[in-house]
Amino acid sequence: NGTLLHRLLFEDKNRIYTADKLCLLPSLAQRAEQAQQKTLTLMEQGLQRSQSFGKGAQFYAQEQQYEIAAFMVHQGIELLCRNLILAVTAQEMKTHCIKEKLERCRMFLPALYLLATDKDNKDISPLVLQLDKAYSCARYSLHYQIEAADIQEALTLLDKMQGMVQTFIMNCSNGQNEQEQDRVDLPSESIKQPIIDAPSVLPITDSYKYS
Repeated sequence: NGTLLHRLLFEDKNRIYTADKLCLLPSLAQRAEQAQQKTLTLMEQGLQRSQSFGKGAQFYAQEQQYEIAAFMVHQGIELLCRNLILAVTAQEMKTHCIKEKLERCRMFLPALYLLATDKDNKDISPLVLQLDKAYSCARYSLHYQIEAADIQEALTLLDKMQGMVQTFIMNCSNGQNEQEQDRVDLPSESIKQPIIDAPSVLPITDSYKYS
């Protein structure tokens, strides 16, 4: 009857908002913080893997296997760009062309793109185009060759890019820490809405997946 139904519905253990096992969704501020942390982690992973390929490229350059070294440099630059793009835009670029990935990075980190341009800062440098060629030719072509001087230039380019990305990550991390400190300093009675001042380069989403 009605009385029994009323009792079942309104017993404390059956109330949705007072149930012991209730799991409320994180606040918008908490979700933003989690997404920012995932973004930083993704960029750091890209940097670490790029540095590993850089070490491999140096090894093969010392062994005078310049074609393999060129392939390793290409992979180092590609991973830097791939993880940056994925972290900032939450989109995966399904290409191995570092020219295209650098052009995408130009939207949010133009200084990285400029490192890869020619002397007039107008077009992508021939070196980058040569590294794109090395991605396939170094593995499959018996006639592909690259000079030692070009490899040294490529290694220098990779090192500069890695340094720039490392600075970019540090700036993003410092911005996140400042936001957290601002929240701590605010009196509790003044907080009416979640405070989100995420850096513009950090997407407030965790919907993307990455390998």
